[in-house]
Amino acid sequence: GPMMLDQAYNDRRHALLEKLWEHGCKKGNLKMIVLTHGDCDHCANAAYIAKEFGALIAMGEKDACQVTNLTPELFMKSCEFRSVAFRIVMRLLRGKILKVAESCSKKFETFTPDIYLKDKDSLADYGFLAEVVSIPGHTLGSIGIYTKDKNFICGDLYQNSKKPVLAGNAWDFKQLEESNQKMLSYEMGTIYPGHGTPFQASMLKK
Repeated sequence: GPMMLDQAYNDRRHALLEKLWEHGCKKGNLKMIVLTHGDCDHCANAAYIAKEFGALIAMGEKDACQVTNLTPELFMKSCEFRSVAFRIVMRLLRGKILKVAESCSKKFETFTPDIYLKDKDSLADYGFLAEVVSIPGHTLGSIGIYTKDKNFICGDLYQNSKKPVLAGNAWDFKQLEESNQKMLSYEMGTIYPGHGTPFQASMLKK
């Protein structure tokens, strides 16, 4: 989806389709698209892919506002950083970021989710032996997926660009830390972040 540093706002739809086909996805066997949260860089192609494969779209209800009616104001809520240095940079770049927010909001293909997922919901009926974990903070409706073999798809709770860290930006930093503590109580193997490479849970600081 469109990213702040992606000057072309390239939706990469063909690349995504090729990857899905490569893994055997076709109309009828791709039953559900689970969105970990509502940020447009995670959701921009959801409506398109759902139509292509006849799939349902599922996410946390509190993030629905970001996909049913994305506005520049909602976009900017994910631009709140913990780091003082980042806050200064964001303040200096605010005009440019607002233009990006306006462009993304206009180009975003809105949709209404088919299913709202809650903490501990099972995904077994959709062919995935896993359960939903509510992890608000980065956004208010952020969710993760905890698999039967104890791996964790964490959305943007963690990122791993240089080393595994808790997200530096959030709608609610108190909730983010509470979600971090919640997940540190889980037995986890590999963590799959929304940004960066997969890493072992043991690399997180307790």
